[in-house]
Amino acid sequence: NNYQSCEHSIPQAPKFFSAESGLITLNDVVYVCGGPQGKHDINTVARCYSLDLSIEAPQWKRIADMAVHKKKFGFVAAQNQLYAMNGEWCSSSTCGNHGNSHRYDPATDTWTVLTGYSSNYELYHFEVNHLCSVYDDYYNKILVIGGYHYRYGWVNHISQFHVSAQYIDHWGSTPRPFWGGCAIVRNSKDMRILI
Repeated sequence: NNYQSCEHSIPQAPKFFSAESGLITLNDVVYVCGGPQGKHDINTVARCYSLDLSIEAPQWKRIADMAVHKKKFGFVAAQNQLYAMNGEWCSSSTCGNHGNSHRYDPATDTWTVLTGYSSNYELYHFEVNHLCSVYDDYYNKILVIGGYHYRYGWVNHISQFHVSAQYIDHWGSTPRPFWGGCAIVRNSKDMRILI
């Protein structure tokens, strides 16, 4: 086996990062957002940082905070935008689900609250944490799959968030008997969601 050393080392991350933070890459930049306040403090934060791996000696840079503080959310890159889907907030030992999602534009360093929930479906379908989210570039939509709801426990559904070059179309829901990690796999005949 041939191993190559990294071009540069990654600096130590800000201390609030955890497994409950959102982590994703887009165009050679690492983005980390949200999570708990500290190792023994469950209160959530809205802080975000970026790390540009296309330059030598990259350093973590503070970027715009998310519109809300949360953790355990889905973090998806789609069409040069980042989407923080649903999640959980905690404050003063009280926690709850976020039924809303937000889009981040790296070009303007701004967050936008997403709208367009369908009145045809109960809102609890979207108020989940520990969800799986993935972008389907063929159909141009984000799938929010399963997740945990405080009242209903683990939910069995896919929420479809349609995106366009600029904005959104609508939400929908398709029942599915699973929850957990996921990825999209596509071959010449069809698309499959791998759980």
